[in-house]
Formats: sequence, C-alpha cells, structure tokens
Amino acid sequence: MALQVGQVQPLSIPVEIDAWKHDFETKWTQKKDQQDILGKMGDAWKNLRSYREEEASLNTALTDIPSYIAQQDQVIAITSGALQLLLNGTTDKETVKFAKAVAKTGAAFLRHNTNPDKVEQYKCCLRKEQYAFASTLISFAEPTVSVVEKHAAFTYTLRQLRKQIKLATNLSKIEEIIHSAPTLKSVRGEKFERALKFLGVTLVHATKAWVIKSACEHTSQELVPSGELRTQKILPLTGELAQGSTALGINVHSLSGENLKDADIARKTALRPGLDLQTEKDIPTRYIMRKFSTIEDCLDGDSFTRALYAIKRMQAINPQDVDFQKLQEMHLFIEKTFTEKPSQIFNWRDDYYKGHFYNFIKFVEDFEKFFTEPSTSITKEDIALAQYPLVIGSTTAFAFPFTLTRDEYASHMVVRSHLKFGTDIKVVFTEPRFLQTVEDVLRQYDLDKSVTVESMDVLDTASQMERVVAPYVYDFYNSKKWEKELGK
Repeated sequence: MALQVGQVQPLSIPVEIDAWKHDFETKWTQKKDQQDILGKMGDAWKNLRSYREEEASLNTALTDIPSYIAQQDQVIAITSGALQLLLNGTTDKETVKFAKAVAKTGAAFLRHNTNPDKVEQYKCCLRKEQYAFASTLISFAEPTVSVVEKHAAFTYTLRQLRKQIKLATNLSKIEEIIHSAPTLKSVRGEKFERALKFLGVTLVHATKAWVIKSACEHTSQELVPSGELRTQKILPLTGELAQGSTALGINVHSLSGENLKDADIARKTALRPGLDLQTEKDIPTRYIMRKFSTIEDCLDGDSFTRALYAIKRMQAINPQDVDFQKLQEMHLFIEKTFTEKPSQIFNWRDDYYKGHFYNFIKFVEDFEKFFTEPSTSITKEDIALAQYPLVIGSTTAFAFPFTLTRDEYASHMVVRSHLKFGTDIKVVFTEPRFLQTVEDVLRQYDLDKSVTVESMDVLDTASQMERVVAPYVYDFYNSKKWEKELGK
C-alpha cells in the first residue's frame, strides 16, 4: 500500500520521558565535550600566535610533569596546530622549523620523564605498532582518566607530526627504506612511483561513487557526516547507516574511515555489494516489522535506524513495497510503550541501556517524520552510481583514532570536519575496471583536474609502504637520540 501523508496522528511522548531525554542530552553533551580532546583541535592552527611565542609556551609547559599536567590542553593545541599546518601544505622554511622545534621539545620531555629501562620496551612497541601502549610508558603520580587520555592525544599528535616532518624534509630517506624492503622487492615501476605520492594520506574512507554526485549537488562538493545529511533531508545511499548513524553514533557529527596502514579494510568495505532493492525490502521485515513484546525490544537502536533508512529508500524507489499497515502497528506499540512502561525505563542505572533507549527515542522522532515528510527522490542514475566501489583519500584531514588509549581500535579513524573534493580530497581509488566510470563522474562536475583517480592496487602498495616506514616515521620519542643520551 502506498504511503499517505497524515494517516497517523503524531505521538505524544509522556512528559516524564521527555524530561528524561533532555536531562540525558545535557549530561551526554557535557561528557562528550570532556572526552572529545582532539575533536576540538582541528582548527588549532588558526589560533596559533607567532611561532616564537608558541615555542616559548611549549617549553614552559613541558618544564616538568606538574607543569605539563596543568597545561595539557595548551600543549595539545600547539602540537596539533603545528601538525595541521603541515597537513594543509604549509611547508615553508619557517613553518617546518617551527614544527621541528615542537617535535623536538615534545620528544625531549618524554625521554627525560620516562624510565631509561623502558627504551627497549618502547622500541618493541614501534616494531609491533603498539603506539597507544607506548604512550603509557611515562608514569604519573595520580594517573586520572583525563590525564591519561590527554597524554595519549599528545603522543598521537607528536607521532603524526614526526611523520609529516619526515615527508617534508627527508623523503629520500623514506624512499631508501622502502626500496630496501624485501616485501616490496617485486613492486617496481610506475605503480611503485605513483604509490609513493600517497604516503601522506591521513584518512581513507570507503564509499561508493554516488557520493561524488551527492556532494556536488547537495553539500557544496563536501563529504559530510550522515547526521548532517539527515538534517538536510538527504537520503544516503551508502556509508554507515546502522550503529554509527544512531543518535549517539560517531557518524552523526564525524566522518570515519581507516588509516593508510589499514587501507585493506577500507577496500573490503568499499567492495561490499551496493544498493540492492531486495535487501532493502528484507531489512524492515527482519527488524521493524517483527513482533514487539518487551521494553528490551526498544534497545536495539542501530537495527531500527538501519531499517528506517531501508523504508525511506523503498518509499523513494517503490512505495508499493512498504507495508504501511505494519508501520501503523509499530506506531501503536511505541505509543503503548511510552504510556505503560516509563517506570521500567527510569529504573535503569546503566549508561549502556540508557544510551540505547535514547537512541530509540530519537529513532521514534525520525519514524514520526516518515509519516509527514515527503519522500526523497532516488533516480536510476543514483542507484547505478551506488554500485561502484570508491575509497576516498585525504592528505589534509586531521584524523585520529576512535579510541586513543587502545591499540586494538587504532585503525578506525574519525574526522570532525567536512572534506571538500579538490581541496581535502585530491585522490579517489577504485577497482581497475571502474577507473573510466569514476573519471567520467568527476568530469561531469568539473573535478577531473583537481581529483586524481587511481587503482586500488596503488592504494594497496602505498599501504604496504606505510607499514615498512612506520618504525622510522612514527618514532615520536626519537629512540636513537634516547640511546645516545643513555650512552648505549
């Protein structure tokens, strides 16, 4: 049955649940502001004073541990500001000199305040790429969660800063290391040289070619988080549409992807099947159109969100495939839940359950809009472009791990800003057989001169190169200097 606007009366969320929601939002926002250490540093470079003043401030802040703890925010701002300047392509003599001074001061502070017996442990961390663990080698008298997380943010920016300095000043050494690597002996010639150009990539984002069209027609040629697409009533045909897109999901306000070392994850994600109408039709059958009987059924917010996207897609493509009667039944169940079970909701004390119920409330709000807002149009061209795999590469993105203090999550990166095609995104990768198709899409929007299309095989090679040079470019303590100071 085709959808008809106005057939369902809007839900009236009980006053106590509405009050609970606003209280949760206030506390959650405060908590996220406290935790979002690097997310607030993307524009730090804009607020830098003169290089000489910032160097002096950093030297003062890194006098000793107490001084460092008292000024961690400023230390991170200066370090990340220097990093972003290099990412932006500002590599003049004075800027590089400033970046080197910041890296040198930071490394000296770490060496001076780390037990000398840990030098071998640190080098082992470099070999095993356990960078988050390496950030724990320094000891604090009172290691609060805030101090530890901010220290991890500081060492992360130092690590990335060292890499950008080496790319700007010692590329010949990097090439020497790569050329001598046994794992890359068989990779030579044009592909090898092309891959070298992408060692500066800070984020790879898996998607489909449809995002080029969408960005150029709806968001000023910018890649934006799914939460912003929702606000602008743009129906995404690719990307994170489940947990990351729930009300508390990472993709509401951030873009996500992988680091260059783990580009194989992005490639596999991009190669997943594109938009399939039968799959979209089946998803709501499994989730939204099931029988709801307990309040725990309202906790699976990521499944609801994904199913709602599927329903919206069906509405835009084949409205007759949407079971409107089932949606009405779902609507009535939600109303009954809010009316009869608030006491059970307020008995929860665990943030996990509260967060999932908040996701459910926000899902309900979106669910309600479904009955009143006109559907988005999806064209045959949109569906076709949603089949072509694409990995976007950015060399300017101030990307950082989803979790700074745990190495097992270090590959997954987030960015708190938009990425503009032609400025932040200068290369996209696809399968060899789709190179011409993607080039044609870029040409259609006058991006063919500012965005290069490369094979994913080139991306794989660049990823291998990153692994080879990692112990050298990410040596944020400067282990050779450390050993020399210790007389080893």
